Amino acid sequence: MRRQLFVLLFVTLAALSSLAQTSASNQIPVRSIPGSLDPKTSLFTPSSPVVAPEANAAAATIFGGNLVFNFTITVTSTLPTTDTISCSANADVVDAGTGVVIIEQATAKATRSGATATCAVTIPYSWSLATASTDRMSLTYVINGAGTTTATALPFRLSSQGLGSFAIPANGITSTFTVKSTI
Repeated sequence: MRRQLFVLLFVTLAALSSLAQTSASNQIPVRSIPGSLDPKTSLFTPSSPVVAPEANAAAATIFGGNLVFNFTITVTSTLPTTDTISCSANADVVDAGTGVVIIEQATAKATRSGATATCAVTIPYSWSLATASTDRMSLTYVINGAGTTTATALPFRLSSQGLGSFAIPANGITSTFTVKSTI
């Protein structure tokens, strides 16, 4: 009986020891910023970060070119002919290989003739992408019509729409998009 009690006690202690080790290894790590604290001035100076080389960094390739947006805008809003109409184009890319987010935007002033306004927006770009073959660029545009002074700021008109999701163009390509819109 005494021997069985001793074996039971030994097995219980071994199990508790194993449980304690497992619990200690599953603890949430303490978050901290490496650096030093000057006790005289109480100023904290963070250490320079040590950046591990990315596995995909070597595979990144530069993709450059131009995105050209040609706008034809039908003006049906009651905007005075002296109001400025502008066109903006946006390209957004998330490189799946690195998680890097790229945002490009360009704006141009439209030329207005009666109820029609036209403008061209060019976005020159150079993107370092690790997964360009599967990455996509999302294109949107904004058309804005407003007065140029506080007294002429109203009426105001804005139209923003998406053009869709597109494959990343080959390096050195100019991609042209035609936009027909109404404000």
